[in-house]
Amino acid sequence: MALRVKQPLPAGVEAVIRAMQAGAGQLGLEPLLVGATARDLLLVHVFEQPVRRATLDVDFAVALASWEQFEALKLELISGHGFQDEPRQKQRLIYGGEGEGKGMTIDLVPFGGLQMDDNTVAWPPDMDVLMTVTGLRGSAAGGCFRGIGARPSGEGGLLTGPGDPEVFRLE
Repeated sequence: MALRVKQPLPAGVEAVIRAMQAGAGQLGLEPLLVGATARDLLLVHVFEQPVRRATLDVDFAVALASWEQFEALKLELISGHGFQDEPRQKQRLIYGGEGEGKGMTIDLVPFGGLQMDDNTVAWPPDMDVLMTVTGLRGSAAGGCFRGIGARPSGEGGLLTGPGDPEVFRLE
């Protein structure tokens, strides 16, 4: 499946996605773009439908085996990919890279082996803060948006779908 991208992503959003993709890739992880940004990518940039944006963060779901792996991902993103910790919220980082995207926040949504059941993640240290992760395992298996490929010169682009080696790819 392939969809033509008719409008480019805002440069800041693209910079944040590329930084996340690079950092997660260093650990062999494949983040899934989820939430309002994923919705906007399809509605605005492919189908040219206007949307009113309620939030300005970018959400990434990441399949992880343990909370140690979650902390390793955060450390990689902070130490080598321009992100800064947001100590009041364990799942949140702030993009501090140069240029476009500076100050944007990302939320990391862990799922996989660290889930307490099919639908829930309980956050350490007390495991009393719960997050619903319903559907993320199926989304990962089905091929949701995973990253941005190289963009050759020229207008527009291509959004490729499940079964393609790079599921979310702008060309």
